[in-house]
Amino acid sequence: MKWSDVFYTEEPFRPYGLSYFISILVLIVVGYLLIELGKKSAGPKRDFIFKVIASIVSLSIIAWAIIEIALDRFYIESDLPLIFCNLIGLFLPIFAFYRKQWLFDILYYIIMAGAVMSVLTPALKQAYPHYEAFKFWIVHGGLVIFILYQMIVYGYWPTRKGILTSFLFIQAYVLFIIGVNYILDANYLFLWEKPTTASILDILGPWPYYIIIMDLILLPYFFILYAPIWLIRRKSA
Repeated sequence: MKWSDVFYTEEPFRPYGLSYFISILVLIVVGYLLIELGKKSAGPKRDFIFKVIASIVSLSIIAWAIIEIALDRFYIESDLPLIFCNLIGLFLPIFAFYRKQWLFDILYYIIMAGAVMSVLTPALKQAYPHYEAFKFWIVHGGLVIFILYQMIVYGYWPTRKGILTSFLFIQAYVLFIIGVNYILDANYLFLWEKPTTASILDILGPWPYYIIIMDLILLPYFFILYAPIWLIRRKSA
């Protein structure tokens, strides 16, 4: 491997290949170790670990943008951090300091719906050692670890009320992105067309039906994400 491969490799990402499962395994191990360390740590150290997780995710997005700009690959029509995972990841350090229940609800439902789905069906073009691959796994894996850390170490639980709050937040944000797409002639959130790589949207029909179907299944999906939480809390009550 040459250093130039980090920036210019043409090796395509192969879904569900060896590198995919190794990435999943690394995330599970790292997440487990960080959460266990947080559980055994006192207040300041526990908070420090939480903020480090948030900072690494945020810095990976910033570093990616800097590299894209330096290589003259940054395009305002496609590379602004407006996709949910990138947007949340960019501001994750703020969320690590400002811990409120209503905010955790929104983060839980969006991250567990979006980041987990991205990990299971990765819309990734470049394979390792391309920086795009590192950024993808750090962001999506880091978001999931961030949420699990807040749940297991700090004792936050998503609420049923948060389902509606998160749903309404997404509706408002989609309306905002429609305006951004119109102004920039862009396709953020894939509102005008599907991604060019394979994704779950491929089974939901052509435009605009896949958008309508995604919106229709969003609330039931959130209830599914809430179901194990409800069962755990009911059993422990």
